[in-house]
Amino acid sequence: MFKIFWLLTVFSVTYADSLPECLCSQIIHHNAFIACYSDSMKESKWVEYRLRKSELIAKRVPRTNKFMADPLVTTTKVMPNDYAKSGYDRGHMAPAEDMEYNSTDEAECFYMTNMVPQLPGFNRGVWKKLEMHVRSWAMTDTGPVSKTIGPNEVMVPEACYKLIVDSLSYVCFIIPNAISTTELSTFKVSMDSLSKLTRINFKKMIGNRTNNWQR
Repeated sequence: MFKIFWLLTVFSVTYADSLPECLCSQIIHHNAFIACYSDSMKESKWVEYRLRKSELIAKRVPRTNKFMADPLVTTTKVMPNDYAKSGYDRGHMAPAEDMEYNSTDEAECFYMTNMVPQLPGFNRGVWKKLEMHVRSWAMTDTGPVSKTIGPNEVMVPEACYKLIVDSLSYVCFIIPNAISTTELSTFKVSMDSLSKLTRINFKKMIGNRTNNWQR
């Protein structure tokens, strides 16, 4: 089975009241994001966060780069050093650059529940490109694996996915955890395909909106 992680970016809905259906060891609520933490995978099955234009244009706070264990995890806590010498980046699900409107949210986005092992060329390449596109759209509320890293055996995703929602439409991407120069539109998939692959029911959150690729 092709195993992936996802993060969900919500532009306008009340995201805490519309979480996707998925079995989690623990639903963790932070001010910056909500995470479905899996103790067996030692990471979040999904991360959901809200992105507003007002936050993107607000005065920025300094980036701390202070990775730390999530204090709200009640089972095995993943530590920053689980990624040491693994060859993988601590890849953000909810991007740090989206959280730089206040120091609290910026600090929370460095919790390890918001991280997934990503190859450097993926994290700093096509995934970063997608994050930049999402920020540009907002100027207009984020799945796992056979390979593990670190003493706590953090699972490495074969791919990551993002479901982006606004009040009128949505769009889904699945991108392999690899270096890529391929156009982002190549990785666009239908919600039905995403739900079938992840076994997560996303329609609970966005209702019956029509998939409208007009970005």
